[in-house]
This record gives sequence, C-alpha cells and structure tokens, in this order.
Amino acid sequence: MVKERYSKQREAIFNVVMSTDTHPTAEWVYETVREELSSISLGTVYRNLNYLVRKRKIRELNLADDVARYDGNKATHFHYICTECNTIYDMDYEAGDFIESVSERLPGFTVNSHKLELYGTCQQCETE
Repeated sequence: MVKERYSKQREAIFNVVMSTDTHPTAEWVYETVREELSSISLGTVYRNLNYLVRKRKIRELNLADDVARYDGNKATHFHYICTECNTIYDMDYEAGDFIESVSERLPGFTVNSHKLELYGTCQQCETE
C-alpha cells in the first residue's frame, strides 16, 4: 500500500470543500484557498480536487449546468437545484427501499450507484 504524501495545498482544498454546503465550483475553491495560500494555481486546485474525488474523500457533481461542483457530504443524498438562482440543496431522503425495488425488477443487472436531481424553484425565488 502506497502511503499518501502530505500536501498543504490538498489539505487546504479539502478543508474548503468540507467547510461549505454550497457545492462549490473549482474556481470558487481556488478563490477561497488563495486567501490562505496566495501562490496556489488553478491547475493545482483542479488536480487536487480530481485526486480527492478518485480517493472518494469528496464527491464530484455533474449537474445540468455542465459545471463540475464538489460535495464534501459523502452520505447518500439527493439534490434539489433551483432553476432561478442555481442554488443546490441537499435532500436527506432515504431511497434504499426504492432502489431495492428497482433492482429487483432488473434481473441480471447490478445497481452500483444512483443519483436523483430535482429541479424547480426554491422558496426564496418563489417569494421574490
């Protein structure tokens, strides 16, 4: 087993993603990490985000806007995306029974993962 090398940049990137529930883009992570590490490059942020995703320390979200976003919440959950303000909300909905039911109807297939994205208008945009 290869031991993971410590990286101050990777730690800062990881901490930024884990400290927010806003599902940030790489550019947002870059701007935030630059406040602490002014010499960090955008390429370093992208490489480390990809590394953290590969190591399953964070999740990458590829939603309808075609901009990769990152999520530190690795627990099974769904997302609600407001089509007005583009805010992404975590939905803590347990779908185990539903997924099991679908899996039973697919003989010969194995479900390894799933995702559900709901789109609409959030409460704040509805009232504006």
